[in-house]
Amino acid sequence: MRDPDKPQQIIDAAVRVFARYGFYNSRVSDIAREAGIASGTI
Repeated sequence: MRDPDKPQQIIDAAVRVFARYGFYNSRVSDIAREAGIASGTI
């Protein structure tokens, strides 16, 4: 079953990663790690 909060969880993690590393230096794996999910989920 899909978690309805997961998209927002990914967005929130992306914002934190972008703030930390900048947009161009951020990787999907960084966002996934921050969100606590597998990178394939993104």
